[in-house]
Amino acid sequence: MSDATTGQGTSAYDAANTSANRSAFVNFPTNSRRELTPYTRREVVKKHRALEANCSFVTRMIRKFARHAVGSGIHFRCLSEDDVFNDAMRRDVEEWWNNAAVYSIDGSVDGWEAKLIAAETIILDGEYNSVMTAHPVSGFPAMQPLDVFEIETPQDKLFASNEWDDGARINEFDRPIEWAVRTLPRDYLAKEAGYRFVPADSMIHIHRRRRARGHRGMPWGYSGLNQGIDALDLNALVTGTAKLHSALAVSVKGTAKRGKKGAINKIANAGGETGNSSDIQALEKVFGGGMINYLGENGEMQLHSSQHPGANVMAFIEMLFHQMSVGYDAPFSVMWDMARAGGTAARYDAEDAQSAFDMLYDTIVWKMVRREVIWKVSKSIKDGRIAAPKDPLWYSKLVFRGPRKITVDVGRMATAFKTLTRNGAMSIPRFLEEQGLDAYEEARDNYKFLKYIKEMYADGDVPIDWVMEATPGSQIVINVNQPDPNA
Repeated sequence: MSDATTGQGTSAYDAANTSANRSAFVNFPTNSRRELTPYTRREVVKKHRALEANCSFVTRMIRKFARHAVGSGIHFRCLSEDDVFNDAMRRDVEEWWNNAAVYSIDGSVDGWEAKLIAAETIILDGEYNSVMTAHPVSGFPAMQPLDVFEIETPQDKLFASNEWDDGARINEFDRPIEWAVRTLPRDYLAKEAGYRFVPADSMIHIHRRRRARGHRGMPWGYSGLNQGIDALDLNALVTGTAKLHSALAVSVKGTAKRGKKGAINKIANAGGETGNSSDIQALEKVFGGGMINYLGENGEMQLHSSQHPGANVMAFIEMLFHQMSVGYDAPFSVMWDMARAGGTAARYDAEDAQSAFDMLYDTIVWKMVRREVIWKVSKSIKDGRIAAPKDPLWYSKLVFRGPRKITVDVGRMATAFKTLTRNGAMSIPRFLEEQGLDAYEEARDNYKFLKYIKEMYADGDVPIDWVMEATPGSQIVINVNQPDPNA
């Protein structure tokens, strides 16, 4: 019987063969829907949330990713042919983002903070979901963020299971048509819960897809989740052991004479009388500041030191953190301590981490920020809040700017910029954008400032050279030959 019939046999590739000395994954599903079932996804999300809630290192990684990918917010500009529209639409969107009571339907967050929350949620829960809706009273555009556990396939016989994939109703091409959102009762003891259905074009659903099929995301730390839990458990065990060893670090051996029970007995009977002056003296010494001041005749006291936790245990815990950070596609040194890498290694790790930050930034920009901008501006044009643009392709001319790029050597970066600019390999706008600055705004501000300075010193009473030194090389040196008076 052939291998194709039995599904078993010996392969020319050793990786396809099983061994008693190595984990065998013969039951690993080859169907992506069976691989990432709703139960599997929920369990991984639950454990990942618990790990983040109890492990500060995971909290640090998630916040650092969000800070370098989004920072205080993602800015944008429109480069259409209509400058008046460009300024009006930018002001319209930013005023919407600035007001939490208008931007979010529950008045919880503004548009800038929402991007930071989205970055953290994508990493922690594997996806971020938000509905583009309208305020129930004013009808103004508003966003409604959803928890990852609110989206699920309806548990009702009226819904055909083959039309749903973990909360998403799909067509014959696996394209999401709508999402089922479970409405939870305000009373957490109540069991009844209904569903509402959100069209796919009204849902912002961001996740990093891992397979050709599949509509839900996995937490970024899924492959290092067990290592993180192991590190958490081992850290608790080591801490408990260290506390126990510290409590048992002193041993006392007392062999007092008969009838002399020492200072400890006197403390227990502090109100009684005794006829032994030496014991009373020992008692006074105890109250004088010593924990153990009196030992019986031939008594002994020994101090013990513990070697726990040892260097090997600490190195093992750090190794688990290494494995966990790799699962997030981030260098351990950037998340832990870049000073330990040093030199060229630190620069390489910084570039490696920056590429991961940029990928998260691009995901949020093109799948969330761009959709919000186009949606809000289109609504404003339709409602007459801003005039229609002269350029019908304005939506394709949006540019975005995120936070400053991570770097370990500002001086080296500035020198490299000068060289690249001189060689025509980098523009000034590109350099300023890497610093988290808007090149055009910087140029306009600089122009206004220089014009103001020029007008202020135009009367000549105070030479402008006293205030602003000319840039080296910008002045033309004129040599004036005067005749020698002694000639």
